[in-house]
Amino acid sequence: MKHLAFVPARRGSEGFKHKNRRFFDNTANFIDQLNWVDQVIVSSDDEDLISKAKERNYTAHIRSHELSGPAVSIKSVLENVIIEMDLSADDYVWLFYLPVLYKNRVDFEEAKR
Repeated sequence: MKHLAFVPARRGSEGFKHKNRRFFDNTANFIDQLNWVDQVIVSSDDEDLISKAKERNYTAHIRSHELSGPAVSIKSVLENVIIEMDLSADDYVWLFYLPVLYKNRVDFEEAKR
């Protein structure tokens, strides 16, 4: 059993240009504080975000064009990641949505318990 941090971060943004690029470091810094996260997976079609993920030794999932549009659900993207990366059914996947800027470590520790 592993705890996986999943960060969906597509390139296109409707309304706030490059929001995922702007918010990535905030979320990544938070995840890096969680010593129980075994692996961080960043799913993106944005080369800049993929580079940032690799700089932090995160696992980069190159998202297909079909899974990169604004109408595509996070669930569809995660299902694709699970299949392509052959994730175990025993793994816990924690969703870290970049535009949610408020993250409290205590909240995550309690949820883990």
